Amino acid sequence: MSERELGIRLALVVDDVVTLRRYLVDAGLVSRTPDGAVYQVVQRPAVSAASGTLEG
Repeated sequence: MSERELGIRLALVVDDVVTLRRYLVDAGLVSRTPDGAVYQVVQRPAVSAASGTLEG
């Protein structure tokens, strides 16, 4: 999604969109293109709550 689209979504839950967006990227939960124009949620393997092991 574009930086604008992500900003709109984050603004629904926080006032400081820029800081949250930076934290999401730094935490590896969201990736972005080098120019910062396009963002993508990073897909991670699911963890089984019962066994604590990775699935998939």
